Amino acid sequence: MDASEYQKLSARTLVDKPGFELSNRQLMILWDAIGISGEAGEIAELVKKGIFHRHIVNSIEFRKEIGDILWYVAALCTTLSLDLSEIMQENIEKLKIRYPNGFSVEDSKRRVDKEPDRFWKCPDCDFSISSDIRPNLCPECGGPNLELYPFSKSLNSNV
Repeated sequence: MDASEYQKLSARTLVDKPGFELSNRQLMILWDAIGISGEAGEIAELVKKGIFHRHIVNSIEFRKEIGDILWYVAALCTTLSLDLSEIMQENIEKLKIRYPNGFSVEDSKRRVDKEPDRFWKCPDCDFSISSDIRPNLCPECGGPNLELYPFSKSLNSNV
């Protein structure tokens, strides 16, 4: 398949208009979310250039981009009538539950703060993952033999 054929075939799933009206609030939520993504992309670009291109890392530029992200986050909170201070406190409480002794790989896999419906374990390498959807392959060893365990059983395992 060449690029022109792909473009023609993929065009059948294009949406030329959404088929619904966006409210001003929805438009602002969209604006802020895209703004956060765009500014995060600018930080990723600074990191890429600093690490892979060996440019001098300029903390002033990072400060500017982080400030822009914070502006969009504050704007999104305002649009959604959310209190940023409350969100920050809730996030710290969630992290205390998830990582009671600081970050660990084991705790990041266990995710005690979020209980999914399913828990998958690889018998080949003992890697475990909590997900409502069965992964095709084990992310750790690539094995296809992930086994389903009830989530309650996973809390008692050595994961």
